[in-house]
Amino acid sequence: MKQHLRTKNIAIIGMLIALDIIFTRFWMIQTPQIRISLGFFAIAMIGMLYGPMIAGIAAGLSDIVGWFMHPYAPFFPGFTLTAIVTGVIFGYFLHKPHTPLRSYIFSAICVTLVCDTLLNTLWLSLIQNVPFISLIITRGIKIAVMFILYIAILPIVCEKIKLLVKTHVI
Repeated sequence: MKQHLRTKNIAIIGMLIALDIIFTRFWMIQTPQIRISLGFFAIAMIGMLYGPMIAGIAAGLSDIVGWFMHPYAPFFPGFTLTAIVTGVIFGYFLHKPHTPLRSYIFSAICVTLVCDTLLNTLWLSLIQNVPFISLIITRGIKIAVMFILYIAILPIVCEKIKLLVKTHVI
């Protein structure tokens, strides 16, 4: 599934970045400590199609452009770092010709533990001056919901996209 970045590929990446921005910044459920959105699947698609490096760059760009379009808090580069790490993880696990179910599960576990639980909670703790442990407790429901969404959506959407790529629709 190795592809060169031709005009078509850059256009697809741009559309997926736009989709990520829409889902993450506009179509989501948000409180001061919790944001539940479906934006992750666009970054996962970039990771699946183009690998970890491109997915990390696209996720970082998406976070920065999304903040400029819809800033709901002061810019904090830690969240951009988390977005980049998320893209790299999805690209690492999903950029394979035949992705076994365990790759979807491992990517969901890694993103949930590293990005959602550790990094984002650390950034919120620093910004809001709230103890890390108390934030982990309040964010537990969000983390569980996102893990379920990762497991439920990624295998279905990724396999459909792979079928479209295989039939040269994308």
